[in-house]
Amino acid sequence: KLNTPIRAQFAQPRSIPRHRLYRVILRIVVENSERFATEEALHKTLLVGCGVVEPVMTVAGEIIMIPSSTAFDAMGEEDFKAYFDQAMDIVQIHIIPDIELGLLLKEARQQANWKEAA
Repeated sequence: KLNTPIRAQFAQPRSIPRHRLYRVILRIVVENSERFATEEALHKTLLVGCGVVEPVMTVAGEIIMIPSSTAFDAMGEEDFKAYFDQAMDIVQIHIIPDIELGLLLKEARQQANWKEAA
C-alpha cells in the first residue's frame, strides 16, 4: 500500500557453483587421503582450522570451540569465498602437502561443471 513502511535487507547471494565446487573438493580429498573417513569429517576439520567456530560450555564449565557453519543463512558469499581460499591453503599445506592445488581445482571444476570464475 502507499505510504506504508517496509523493511528490506540487502545481501549478496551465495554462489551455488562455489558451494558445489567446495563439496566436490571435499570428496576428492577424502578419496585421496587416509586421514578422513568422510567428507563431513574433513569439512569440520577445515572449519576448525579456519577459525569458523563457536564457543560452547561443557557441563563441567569448560569453554570449548566447536565447528560452526557455512550454511547459506550463516555465511555470506564474501565470507565463504575467504573461507574457501583459506581451506584450500590448509588442504595444500597440512592435509595433502604434495598436492598441486591448481590440478585439484581443475579436476574439481570439471566434476562440478564449474561455470563461474573463482
